[in-house]
Amino acid sequence: MTSNALAGDRERCLVVGMNDYVSKPVDAAKLRVALERALAPAAAAADLSATTAGRIAGG
Repeated sequence: MTSNALAGDRERCLVVGMNDYVSKPVDAAKLRVALERALAPAAAAADLSATTAGRIAGG
């Protein structure tokens, strides 16, 4: 999250390695989308781990 909201700030932030960009003042809908995007890989990994563990335990 950044207070920088000028033209080009988003691109500069992403170029230097930020995962996403949410500027202030925070829009709740945009924050939710950014959080869902950030948490999706972790949720997918957890699902994969549970599926793999189930296969190992079951057979």
